[in-house]
Amino acid sequence: MHTFGTLVGQTDTGFWATLDWPWVWAVATLVVDNLIRIVALFVVPRNRRPTAGMAWLMAIFLFPIPGLLFFMLIGGNRLPAKRRRRQDEATRLIGEVADREEAKLGTPLSTLAPGIRNAVVLGRSLGAQPMVSGNATTISIDYEGCFAMMADAIRSAEHYVHVEFYILVYDETTADVFEAMREAAARGVEVRVLLDHISAVRNPGAKRTRRKLDEIGARWAYMLPVRPWRGEWQRPDLRNHRKLIVVDGRLGLMGSQNLVDSSYNKPSNRRRGLHWRDLMVRVEGRPRSGSKPCS
Repeated sequence: MHTFGTLVGQTDTGFWATLDWPWVWAVATLVVDNLIRIVALFVVPRNRRPTAGMAWLMAIFLFPIPGLLFFMLIGGNRLPAKRRRRQDEATRLIGEVADREEAKLGTPLSTLAPGIRNAVVLGRSLGAQPMVSGNATTISIDYEGCFAMMADAIRSAEHYVHVEFYILVYDETTADVFEAMREAAARGVEVRVLLDHISAVRNPGAKRTRRKLDEIGARWAYMLPVRPWRGEWQRPDLRNHRKLIVVDGRLGLMGSQNLVDSSYNKPSNRRRGLHWRDLMVRVEGRPRSGSKPCS
């Protein structure tokens, strides 16, 4: 016991006991803060727009540790390796289709007008999208009319309907679109729906929408879910902003309009009379063998 007491006493009066801990913590914090700032000067602006780089640097210089943590969470400009591999595979498959479709045009790229040629090159380089012929397009800026156009397109389906939206909500305005999906599923058409997870849980009507999708018999899933407790983690700032409907590979709708009431079902918007204005483009291509063209 005497020996133990002596050792304890020696420890209490040793080097660590003589330190002025508040001063040590202040110096350590100062060193870490400045190291973060110095490293950020070389790392943050790399491969980034000057305005974005400056904004991140200001945040890190003002709040070094919180700013660094936030930058590590959403500041990276590279997708995870798994998502890059999936994108490369999708680009490869689309590129194969593009080669076949452009071969059908029978017109060499060099003979196209400069404006069209540039559009072809841009589409191929950014997403392997082909330039195809035989399409008809219609643009609509009528918000409620676009929902009627969507419902009509879905009701014409014979094989499948693919629906993908950033915001997808079942409400009074969108009810007919959901009814069209129900009718399609009831006659054996495959109805598949993707909706962004963060947007779905943030917008009013999330539970009602989930119940309706189950009720109509659609195969649906959240895209890019952020649910760490289920082992599902995605960068919360990289969302699915697409607004698409594809019917039988022959008819598509795309644009900026979400599948939700123009007030977004927010009381503040309704009280102030605020409504979103968007547009949708209806694209109809060559019907596949055995499919019925839209009327």
